[in-house]
Amino acid sequence: MASSSSVQTTFSASSLETTLPKSHLPDISIKLASNNYLLWKAQVLPVLRGYGLLGYVKDEVPCLESTIIGENGELQTNPAAAVWLRTDQLILGWINSSLSDGPLSQVINSESSHDAWQVLETLYGTHTRDRIQQIKGELQSLTKGTSSLEDYLQKAKALALSLCGAGKPMDDDEFIICILRGLGSEFDPIVAALNARDTFPSLEGIIGKLRDFEIRI
Repeated sequence: MASSSSVQTTFSASSLETTLPKSHLPDISIKLASNNYLLWKAQVLPVLRGYGLLGYVKDEVPCLESTIIGENGELQTNPAAAVWLRTDQLILGWINSSLSDGPLSQVINSESSHDAWQVLETLYGTHTRDRIQQIKGELQSLTKGTSSLEDYLQKAKALALSLCGAGKPMDDDEFIICILRGLGSEFDPIVAALNARDTFPSLEGIIGKLRDFEIRI
């Protein structure tokens, strides 16, 4: 049994070695802040998958025992555990380097990449989902009111950009429906004409038609 354990451990150490990045992990261009978790995650996940490291942050490659029973029946250092720790700490350091000051302060006591990942998911994942719903609600309820058409469109575009920054971009047709819905009754003729079409023109085409119509009213 001791011999079998030793062979298995040697294989595990060799397998873990292959997961170690052979070069510096690429820098993340957009650091995690309080309002861009999904955008940050969209940069981080492909790198972890590409290097075969996602299992560490997902706790699918658990920490190994630091000592094992060798072939001679005595306790010895587990080489696979040393490789695991080295890999995990490289991932943790890389994740920390992709955080702005606020999120970094939240994971300062995290000792493993999985611990840090869980903290970030809990603090910013839920916050991001709530924020996305809030932005969608604001966009769907936005009305032109007494604002100029340009001001109204700028507000709508700013909300759409916020959704994009959160990793949930709105397609053009959905955005067009939102802005048409919020126009005042003076725009009813052009809105009715656009809604009667089988397909909408491009977003820029719609905005151009609205601007032309505003000039005539």
